[in-house]
Amino acid sequence: MPPTASDGGSGQEGDMGNGGTTNDEIGSKLNTIIDRLNRMPTTVDLDNLENRQREAEGRGVGDEGGGCGRMSAMGKHGHHLPDLSQHTVTTQRPVSYSFRFTGPSGWSDWAIFTVNDETGEFHLQSAWGDYQYRWSTDPNAIGNRTLTEFLAQNHDAYYVADKLHYGRRHEREEFDEDATKKAVFKRIAELYRDGHIDLEEAREMVYEAKHEVDWSNEELFLDTFADQEALKKHIEEPYEYIETRPTFGMVLLTERLLPFFFDYLRREVLKEQAA
Repeated sequence: MPPTASDGGSGQEGDMGNGGTTNDEIGSKLNTIIDRLNRMPTTVDLDNLENRQREAEGRGVGDEGGGCGRMSAMGKHGHHLPDLSQHTVTTQRPVSYSFRFTGPSGWSDWAIFTVNDETGEFHLQSAWGDYQYRWSTDPNAIGNRTLTEFLAQNHDAYYVADKLHYGRRHEREEFDEDATKKAVFKRIAELYRDGHIDLEEAREMVYEAKHEVDWSNEELFLDTFADQEALKKHIEEPYEYIETRPTFGMVLLTERLLPFFFDYLRREVLKEQAA
C-alpha cells in the first residue's frame, strides 16, 4: 500500500517536481518514502495468493475440481504445489516378464517387459534403454482385445516402437552424414548437367562441400552450409537434402526386442491361456 497523508506525511510525494522545490526538500521526501517502504510488511499472505491463483484459473475459492487440484502453500523454491490430502486410489496388478540374455563369449544383458491389461500400460526396461507407452482402455482402441493379446498378435514392431518413442523424434531417427553428402553432391551434379552453373561454379561448390561444411550433425551442417557463398547461392534450402536413419535404439526395438517379446507372448502366454 502506498503511503498516504494519514501516515504522517503530506500525501503529495508525487509533486516533487513542482516549481520552487529545493534539492534538499526532494532528498528529504525521497528518504521519507524509502523509510516507509522499508517498514511495510514483507510476509506473503498465502491464502490470498491461493485465492488469486484460483480466480486466474477460473475456479472459485474452495473448489476442489479442475486444473491440477487444490493448490497448497508455496514450496521452498516458490512453486505452488498441489494439495494431495484428498484422494482416491485404485490398484492393478501388471505382469512383468524378466529376461536374461547370455552369449557364447560370456556377455550378459537383460530386459523386463511389463504389461498392464487394466490400464493399457506397456513398459520396457533394458540394458539398452527404457521405454513406455499407454494405450487407451477403450475396448475398441485395440480391437476388443487385452493389451497382452494385442501385443502377441502384433506383427508391426515399427508401430509399437514408434509409440514407445512418442514425442521424441530425435530418439527415433538421426542425421545420416553419408546419405546427406550424397544428396548434396547429386544436386551439384544436376545443376551442372542442366546448365544452371558452369564448371568453375561446380568446382567451387564441391570444394566448399568437401572442406568447409561440417557434416557431424544436422545443426552444424545447416550452420556451416549457410556460410558458404557458392553453395547457398545455388542451393537455397539445404534442409531439403537432409537424410536420416533409424537410431540404434529404434533398430534394436524393431529388429530384436519387440519381435522377440511378441513371439514369446504368442508361444507361451496365449497358449497357456487357451489351455
